[in-house]
Amino acid sequence: ALARDHATFAVGPSQLNWDGNALRIDIDERSMPFLTAVRGSIRLTPAISNTTAFALDDEAQHIWQPYAPRADVSVEFDAPNLRWDGSGYFDTNHGARPLEADFRSWSWSRGERGSAVDIRYNIVTRNGDERGTHLNFAGDGTHENRPVVPATALPSGLWRVRRLAHTDAPPTNIRDLEDTPFYTRSLLETNRGAVMHEYLDMQRFEKRWVRMLLPFRMPRRRGR
Repeated sequence: ALARDHATFAVGPSQLNWDGNALRIDIDERSMPFLTAVRGSIRLTPAISNTTAFALDDEAQHIWQPYAPRADVSVEFDAPNLRWDGSGYFDTNHGARPLEADFRSWSWSRGERGSAVDIRYNIVTRNGDERGTHLNFAGDGTHENRPVVPATALPSGLWRVRRLAHTDAPPTNIRDLEDTPFYTRSLLETNRGAVMHEYLDMQRFEKRWVRMLLPFRMPRRRGR
């Protein structure tokens, strides 16, 4: 149940809309497994903008771009009753091939220290090669590339997804925010402060039993 144009991207009853200055995200969903309503809006206004895209592979089949390394975020939800303002981030991935066609996994993390933003993106290819990007954005939007550090294993989640984090020192897992059969999102404490961390296991995503679960979380048009 997908629709899009130059400014709007909608999936089922939820959508993202860019008005030229800010991204508005309207959410009207049901959480699993108890079908509790999740309804509200998020407004994201870039505080640091970035126009540089980064190839994740040598053939540039997969592209990653952190459009807003830092953004001002305003959240207003009716269900649950939730209001807050804070700092956030917005990026995109796009490419000519499915991620699982070329990668075994990827990990990503982002943290703030003062006006600077630290972002790390690491992938493992299908043949086991590793490739990483470590970017540090200054408050004026300029960025520098920094050396990629080795990976540290994190505890597996409920679904036993093996996950790695590229941090300068062993991190502490503060809280798991999302734990699925192929993807996890966590808040970590590191020597550079608190960071958001994601891990995607494409080998797990390819398994038939995982693919069979996807329709329960993704809206479909009637008759499909």
